[in-house]
Amino acid sequence: MSKDPRGNSSVQQRAEVAMRTLLQAEHGLLAELNWKIDDDVEVQIDAVNSDRSVLIEIFARQGNLLDGQKKKIAKDILKLALIGIGDAPKKRRLILAHANPAISKHVTHESWLSRATAKFGIEEICLFDKLPEELKAEIRETQKTQGERFK
Repeated sequence: MSKDPRGNSSVQQRAEVAMRTLLQAEHGLLAELNWKIDDDVEVQIDAVNSDRSVLIEIFARQGNLLDGQKKKIAKDILKLALIGIGDAPKKRRLILAHANPAISKHVTHESWLSRATAKFGIEEICLFDKLPEELKAEIRETQKTQGERFK
């Protein structure tokens, strides 16, 4: 594994690439981008199309959501909301893409997060059925290994 072993392993990176590739069928060529919020503040966006009209945060987590993963989802939604503030309505599509039905429940059922997602016009796309089973199994195994390492 490379990078931060707490949750950004090579397996998760490969899963993000696979998910970005799946999303390209509808949204065209997508690439990571450092988005300038102000003169001195940038955020990294996982997938942006060429005319910057579609911004997507990608989350590859499988299985139950721990508190840290719920916070990561909230941060991704806040990041997209911050970019969308001040845009003309429907100027950009802001999307949270994931491969975990538990995340769908987390962002669509009655909660402050579901209200924020709706209020800021952030779409939610679940790619669980489209992601290869082998990759999902690899992600789960990596998560298990990471969890054991940090107990």
